[in-house]
Amino acid sequence: MSKKKKNKDLAHYYKRGKFTPMYHDVMDSDAYKDTSFKARCLLLLLQRIEFPNRNGSVGLSEKRAAKELGCAENTASDAFMELVDKGFIERNYDADYTRGLASEWRITFLPYKGR
Repeated sequence: MSKKKKNKDLAHYYKRGKFTPMYHDVMDSDAYKDTSFKARCLLLLLQRIEFPNRNGSVGLSEKRAAKELGCAENTASDAFMELVDKGFIERNYDADYTRGLASEWRITFLPYKGR
């Protein structure tokens, strides 16, 4: 029986456990400094959910975001829109409530499809 080999690109991810990096150039940007704390927390939450090689299909609903952030759904919605307006995230897939699917997001400063 052969052992399952881990992807070499993900070796850094498994070595010490999971982590969420926040790049200095992002934190030092004027857009980030002008962002509300709820939106900053939401950005970290999206980064936490984003698994390497999965950017662009980070599924997070406003309801779940509100629960994770401890705020109202309207506040979570405002935080999503603030991050979109500032250019930190883009919506790749609109929510389909009839099928129970959340919106999918792409974090713009992380690699996406090899770019």
